[in-house]
Amino acid sequence: MTKAEQAVAYHKAGYNCAQSVISVFAEDFNLDQKLLSRIATGFGGGIGRLGKTCGAVSGAVIALGLQYGNETDEDLEAKNMTYDLVTKFHQAFLKENKTSDCNGLLGYDISNPEDQKQIKALGLSQKVCDKVIADAVNIVIKMISS
Repeated sequence: MTKAEQAVAYHKAGYNCAQSVISVFAEDFNLDQKLLSRIATGFGGGIGRLGKTCGAVSGAVIALGLQYGNETDEDLEAKNMTYDLVTKFHQAFLKENKTSDCNGLLGYDISNPEDQKQIKALGLSQKVCDKVIADAVNIVIKMISS
């Protein structure tokens, strides 16, 4: 099973998009999957179900930070490189999905309980979220591997 498939399996099991993306990188960073899942919890639903930045994007940003981020305030090279890579990730994600906004991806306001019912009734979590989760994971893999 690929990392993208694993991430979609996490999502199908009930993890949010951010948790699903970051969880597949736990072993790569020698970190506990449960810890990463806890860290990513609040990023689901476009940051706390506000419909803002997609959780898959947030999970990917966490992964890029783990790979390239700065450990001290003096390591500006790592910080700037991470910012550049996050920008490149975002551009690649937009190329695939046109937006990185949860509400825009789903076509509904995820913060609205009535819209949440529509999202569920239409199966958008599977149709839309599974795709963007896989996209985010695949983009990160390409960036980390190169």
